[in-house]
Amino acid sequence: TAHWMRVIGVLAASPLWATSDAWETHAPPTSMSDYATFCAAAAARYPGLTWEIWNEANHSPFWTTGPDPAGYTDMVQAAYTAIKAADAGATVLAGGLSPEVDDDAPEVFTAACYSEGIQGYFDGWSVHPYCYPALPSDATTITWNTFQRLPLVRAAMVAGGDTAKKIWLTEYGAPTGTDVTAVSEALQSSTLTGGLSQASTWDWIDGPLFFYSGRDRGTDLSDREQNFGFIRDDWTSKPAHNALTAAMRDGLPAPAGVPTRLVVDGDAESERYVEFQTGGVTRWVIGANPDAETGSDAGSNLVVARYGDDGVYIDNPLDIGRAAG
Repeated sequence: TAHWMRVIGVLAASPLWATSDAWETHAPPTSMSDYATFCAAAAARYPGLTWEIWNEANHSPFWTTGPDPAGYTDMVQAAYTAIKAADAGATVLAGGLSPEVDDDAPEVFTAACYSEGIQGYFDGWSVHPYCYPALPSDATTITWNTFQRLPLVRAAMVAGGDTAKKIWLTEYGAPTGTDVTAVSEALQSSTLTGGLSQASTWDWIDGPLFFYSGRDRGTDLSDREQNFGFIRDDWTSKPAHNALTAAMRDGLPAPAGVPTRLVVDGDAESERYVEFQTGGVTRWVIGANPDAETGSDAGSNLVVARYGDDGVYIDNPLDIGRAAG
């Protein structure tokens, strides 16, 4: 608190005496009542915190008996009731959903939980929107990019009757190193800052974006889990650390991704063009002129014009006619 840091307590994993899958701590507990008792004790001991109910229940490694929306809904109902009784001011997050596809995808699991009666038993719905090696704004990867699929999760919540509840992004990042799934340090930087930028475009996202993680957990570059940090194990900064610092200081860049296809339309005998500006000053113009609107060469010539740093026209370094190609 003295350093302006806030905590989310993740109420996850079963002790061996309580697990429903022998010797598996990542299995749901045998008794949701026992789990709720623990949640209440935690909330009473640490009042005012935000609590996340379990971790990635839609992902078999963290719910080893197989993802179960009904079972998870039972857990959330029991935990929410117990936490609020112990600390009415606590914030309770449900979900904590993993980037899965098909039957266990976040939007599918969310809809199934609503069907089981989870509405009214959480303050926010949390998702882990990992998307590497794609950028969060890359719409061409929507079939698997969890960041791009967040609107589908939102739609499931609205369909379930929650238009005011918001989505929290409680785990997100990209690993560097030499693992087959690793990305370059430059791409990690774009992924983290891009996540902040993309999230800022949706008014149904709440809370901060939690990065996994701050500092690398080791020095083995071949181990993916050791290399999610934006700071290396030796405390030196990766590019992402500097980029995040700059974003907090100077503001977020616009989301980057695959450019939208642009169609420039207009009547014949008129010029159509697009200006590209930085700092409000024209730098380039791409245009179509009406030199060949009819006949076998129909379709305007393509013109690219360049401008100086002061925005004054210099010349047309490129002028391509249809006939010449």
